[in-house]
Amino acid sequence: MMFAPISAPRVPARKPFKPAASRKRKGVHLILTKVASDEGMTRWLIPLLLLLPACDGGSPHFMGTKPTRVTIDGSTFAVRVKGDLAEAVRVNAQYAPRMGPIGARAARAMEQVSGCTVREVRGDQALILGVLKC
Repeated sequence: MMFAPISAPRVPARKPFKPAASRKRKGVHLILTKVASDEGMTRWLIPLLLLLPACDGGSPHFMGTKPTRVTIDGSTFAVRVKGDLAEAVRVNAQYAPRMGPIGARAARAMEQVSGCTVREVRGDQALILGVLKC
């Protein structure tokens, strides 16, 4: 008994594989091209440049309060004091994995600027709020 040969089904040809990174690059290229055009320059670049000075700006409660820069153990803070609250914004590039050492340095900076003792600190490694006891 003879069997007829089985032919493999025809599979349509596949398109060459393009990794996701190359697909993303096209999108990034398109965005950069639009930003670099004259219209994109005025629409995006100028507002971004106007926002740069706001990097160490205080929170809304401390708006209008002039900061005092203080460096404690290698950490530089912009400290603002208003009433019984103080705010320390860390302005230097520094590896800060946890609040512990940075919070203690910020408390010392707030005490130095305000002349009061800090009862409590809250926040994260970049923006620390202190409750003062004068």
